[in-house]
Amino acid sequence: MRSRNKIATLAICALALHPGFVRAATHTNLIYNVSIGFNVTQQDYIPLSTNQFVFVVRKSTFGTQNIAAALANSPLFRTNHLEGGKLLFRVTDLGTNRDASFILRKGTNDVDMRDYMSLSFPSLSVTSKAPASTGATTNATDYTTLDVSLAGTPGGYFDAQGFCIVKNTSVLNGRTLIQAQEFPATIAANLAGTGATGGKTSFFKGTILISGRRVEIRDY
Repeated sequence: MRSRNKIATLAICALALHPGFVRAATHTNLIYNVSIGFNVTQQDYIPLSTNQFVFVVRKSTFGTQNIAAALANSPLFRTNHLEGGKLLFRVTDLGTNRDASFILRKGTNDVDMRDYMSLSFPSLSVTSKAPASTGATTNATDYTTLDVSLAGTPGGYFDAQGFCIVKNTSVLNGRTLIQAQEFPATIAANLAGTGATGGKTSFFKGTILISGRRVEIRDY
């Protein structure tokens, strides 16, 4: 009986070491909702004759759904059938090896959009920080600037910057404390910048809100 148990144990170890039976790693990720709204002022012109035209300004809007559609129809992802996908912000592997990017989520399929859309902070910020009421967690508020850009999509592109407030809290999954050190819970900014829509020069002015932080624990 002991010999049979040893053989079974060795077989399990062999399966675990075989490349075809590698166990999935557990990843603790954070998912945020994204809301972007721009008022767009676009340069246009009206032809009067063969060699005459007048410059005019067109007003429009460009927001979260427009961005998601532009990303879904970009050359790199056109065959992924991401139409109707939701634009989200994701932090993968919370901890020292974390990474962050915008994603498009459709069903259970998450597609990284870092090649087309990015978010960055400068090195300078001012911070207000205090322990939370529980004593085991902390809250902090950062005042800084934010840069958000969209590039390479047929629907348009922009590069916008502005004043930003980041609200930070400890990370919990329900009542379970995941990380005591504070981490961004909401990011809100007023933005202005330049770009193009419909192939025409445009100015963008609006807001971005990254909020609704939630923990997703996945094996892959």
